[in-house]
Amino acid sequence: MKKSMLNLDKNKKYLLACSYGPDSMYLLELLRKEGYKFAVAHVNYHFRKESDEEEKALREYCYKYNIGLYVYSNDQAIVSNLEEEAREIRYKFFKTVYDRNGFDVLLVAHHKDDNLETYLLQKQRKNLPLFYGINPETVINEMVVIRPLLDIYKEDIIKYNKDNNIPYSIDVTNLENVFLRNRIRNQLLKYSNHYQKEKIASEIIKENERLDIIKCKLNEHDINSIKFLLTLTNEELAYGLTMLIRKVLPDYECSSRFISEIKKVCQSKKSNVLIPLKDDYFLCKEYDVLSIRKLETFEPIKVDSPTLIDNDLFYFDLEKRGEDKGLKYPLTIRPYVKGDTYKIKDYEVQVNRLFIDWKMPMYLRKLWPLFEYDGKIIYIPRYQSDFELKNDKYFYVKCRFALKK
Repeated sequence: MKKSMLNLDKNKKYLLACSYGPDSMYLLELLRKEGYKFAVAHVNYHFRKESDEEEKALREYCYKYNIGLYVYSNDQAIVSNLEEEAREIRYKFFKTVYDRNGFDVLLVAHHKDDNLETYLLQKQRKNLPLFYGINPETVINEMVVIRPLLDIYKEDIIKYNKDNNIPYSIDVTNLENVFLRNRIRNQLLKYSNHYQKEKIASEIIKENERLDIIKCKLNEHDINSIKFLLTLTNEELAYGLTMLIRKVLPDYECSSRFISEIKKVCQSKKSNVLIPLKDDYFLCKEYDVLSIRKLETFEPIKVDSPTLIDNDLFYFDLEKRGEDKGLKYPLTIRPYVKGDTYKIKDYEVQVNRLFIDWKMPMYLRKLWPLFEYDGKIIYIPRYQSDFELKNDKYFYVKCRFALKK
């Protein structure tokens, strides 16, 4: 094995995520020997009795070689998804250190066996990844993340560490088959020979080449267009929807059942459909367009006299354009509530029916301002999809511009 497998820019400032395991200590040693500008970030979860000893040993090592070290001692109780919550804790810490100290890149010591494990895990779970295996360079929480050891096998790392007296600790929980990844690691890859591993590595390359062709096709078109989405194969549609949703929700997983549901929605004659995703985000069908929206509303605004109202959602100069709208005071500007009615001439109409007739997108219906006086709606700004701001510079709803695709 070469003395160094690193091919990093020496003008960059690196933050190394280090657990004191063999992989991150190997990478630490290479960075030190090759003279890179870097510091170390370590999270002590206190999960194991060895955790404090590992932190102490890492402190001594960094002190010996005058390497900057940032340590976070976690006191949060993790009661549900151990792996996911631990990841959130450490990346939140890395982000803080990264931003405060002007680092350019976060380095993570994933190796070739990790890459194979991830691929087999993706296949076993039937995930729809946008990259098979581990991506060598990504962006997480607005941090550039590079994994420079993906071409090096674990056994080569261990051998190098032993030959060069590099200290490290083994997390014994990694040898238990508690998690699916550990089961793959200990039951499958452990007994695979070099030829079998290289065969899996070649398979990953081919899968990513095939995936690149699909992504290239999708990137050349508007994946918000239902007309385009309906021309795709089921696999292409699945990746198209995954790409669309992950622009807003990066970790969202699309199941085959979910994909089938969306396809039926695209084919249906319904103009407006909302499908819940998570955290108040919805996949919205708005006529011939699919988009991801966070459905929000606003708190009622009390207005005692003509004044200027200027916020993120609307601009109303009630002093200049209040009288010609028939406004009376005190009034309340509020969002739509189910069952609202509005009198047009001598006819009482359902406000929701007006929204439908105006072909107002679903995401706007909770944001659209209604003017209420004495318990009755006395004015509703008209929605027009082709509305231009110059038509009424004193009285307009901003959200149609801010959110319109």
